[in-house]
Amino acid sequence: LTVDALPQDVRFVCTSLIEPPEGLRELWITDDGIGDRLLDSLSWSALAMVSSVVIVADLFETTPSDDAVRVAHWLSSDQVAPPVFLLPLSSGGAPPSWAERFKEICKGSFDGVVLGRPSGYDLALALRVLIMTEESRSDQWAEELHDRSITAENLSALRGRVEGTMWSYLPQRLMIEFPPIDDDLAHISDREFAGYLVGERLPFGESEQLHALEPPMGARALERGEMVKVIRKSAVASSVEALRQLHRSCQILQVLSNDWHHPAVPRCLQIYHAHTCLYIRMELAGTESLASRLISRGPASLAISEQRSVVAQLCAALHHLHRGPRICHRGLKSESVVLSEGLRSRLHLRLVDFDAALEQRP
Repeated sequence: LTVDALPQDVRFVCTSLIEPPEGLRELWITDDGIGDRLLDSLSWSALAMVSSVVIVADLFETTPSDDAVRVAHWLSSDQVAPPVFLLPLSSGGAPPSWAERFKEICKGSFDGVVLGRPSGYDLALALRVLIMTEESRSDQWAEELHDRSITAENLSALRGRVEGTMWSYLPQRLMIEFPPIDDDLAHISDREFAGYLVGERLPFGESEQLHALEPPMGARALERGEMVKVIRKSAVASSVEALRQLHRSCQILQVLSNDWHHPAVPRCLQIYHAHTCLYIRMELAGTESLASRLISRGPASLAISEQRSVVAQLCAALHHLHRGPRICHRGLKSESVVLSEGLRSRLHLRLVDFDAALEQRP
């Protein structure tokens, strides 16, 4: 067997102590068990010029077979690595643990195995077939990747058009008023917007994404503190009704923050409109929901007097919503009831999660 008969740019890596065939010495690398010689002989830049690597190993010897798996993992750990094939040898009979040994070998990152112990030109033909099979498979994967890339680009363009229709065209046609998009918010991160620092997510508002908020340096901070409700446009259903409901909830929050404000409803301070999100800056509602308190501390954590106070405050808030601005919350549950402790450990209640709220018609 000569070099000319083999596939171009093939390399042999042998993990067993055997002499290379005379015609393959220039293509032969003997791994010394440490990998230094292998690293010197096949750098990542050199691997890009290699068409395939054939690992020659005696599978019935523990160290050579383990080294073969190790070398295969090392070779396949980079995207520029060529196909790796296993050429198994056997110097003697199978050891008692051959089944477990083969399981470990099969975990190696081999792209194929040269079976039948071919030699001479039969070996060259077997390697050419394996390489051509891998090349054909790679071409198929590349074609599929290209098709998927085009599909992804088309979907991204379509998604952009849908979002443009949702947030630019439809609000004008339906006479829905959102704050204009602020281009200064185009490069905000998940932890900052308009100079405000976005803190950890708050443990209440089951269907809302609420975060603690720190005002900009030098700005006057509210005594109660502030929070922000983040509404990602991508999470809003692409429908007219979803857009209308979002607009209604923003209007309701603004109504309950001005003429019909009640202490049990956090005041809406400002709405910010970015390219990807809406930010509703609000008064901090509290520290924990009624649900989280009952789960973490148990029902006994609320004294009878505190239970009465919570029920009385809740009834007063609902009475105000129903009899004043005629607003129905429609999402009342223990997760949307937020508690905080005031002077003398008195519990204060506030309602959140007005996403499903509606104004009742007379």
